Amino acid sequence: MKKLYIFLFILVTQIVQLQAVTLTEDFEAVTFTKNAYDVAPAGNAAEDNVTLTSGSWRVFDALRGNTVGSDRFNGTQSVRARNSTAILAMNFDKTSGAGVVSVYAAKYGGDANSTFRFEMSTDGGLTWPTSSTTFTISSTTLTQFTWNANTAGNVRIRMVKLSTASTTNRCNFDDFSITDYTGALPELNLQQPAGSDSACGMTYDYGTQIIGTNTDLTVRIQNTGTYQLTISGTPITGTNASEFSVFTAPTSPVAAAGYTDVVIRFSPATPGAKSALLTINSDDADEGSCVINLSGFANYAPCSELIISEYGEPVVGSGKYVELYNGTASSIN
Repeated sequence: MKKLYIFLFILVTQIVQLQAVTLTEDFEAVTFTKNAYDVAPAGNAAEDNVTLTSGSWRVFDALRGNTVGSDRFNGTQSVRARNSTAILAMNFDKTSGAGVVSVYAAKYGGDANSTFRFEMSTDGGLTWPTSSTTFTISSTTLTQFTWNANTAGNVRIRMVKLSTASTTNRCNFDDFSITDYTGALPELNLQQPAGSDSACGMTYDYGTQIIGTNTDLTVRIQNTGTYQLTISGTPITGTNASEFSVFTAPTSPVAAAGYTDVVIRFSPATPGAKSALLTINSDDADEGSCVINLSGFANYAPCSELIISEYGEPVVGSGKYVELYNGTASSIN
């Protein structure tokens, strides 16, 4: 009986492994010795190809990074990239599609922040029409960046650096992976208030707000899909964007059937009608930029709360004086 249990455990383990195949690349291959950003002749060409554990990769305007204290890597080395022309691309297809694409990245040395994005090809690398949002590399510690590619069939992925300065915003890439396509997708749904469904494009009116005070709005972001939802940002734009703020940012990723809340604060500084737009950027397939329209009206505290508390003549000098008392909890201009 004990042998049967062991056999069943091994069989189940093998089945799970087959169902969760992931392509990985740690850039630790001994064949990765490229020490020039651009191998002659100049330009993005086959001379910049390197053979890694997972297959052949195009490593253009990039090289092996293994300088202790400046390059960031797990193990012994990673890829160091520079310029906006830097490309780290698969030269081979992953035949089981792409679910979640992931890479770890960090700033090189004391360089400034960098930006990059993932791009995907389904035609053997001829074109790369599908891309992720733009990611910012702002830490000297390797940080994971993910993209839900969710594409079946033959796929290739590449990382494209977008920052331009060659010697002031270099970065490192390490520990790349792609999970298989499973058909699972995230789905964003708004609730305001919690328990009451709302749609992207909704409008919320804060009503009249006394200058110097604030009011908070809580919006629930649900993931009603079957895969985790990644929220990449919640910028506020529009005419009066400075008088609205994200007081509590949503957490990300949001698990399937899970939720997170975002709190938006209205803090008017001047009188009049106010408006702004909050955009929830995510990897939802059809609502990747979900907009919430914000409005409100700002006014000074009512003058009825301004009380003449004393009137008389000064002890020294001439004339009259009036003392005003503010009966509200906020300042009056």
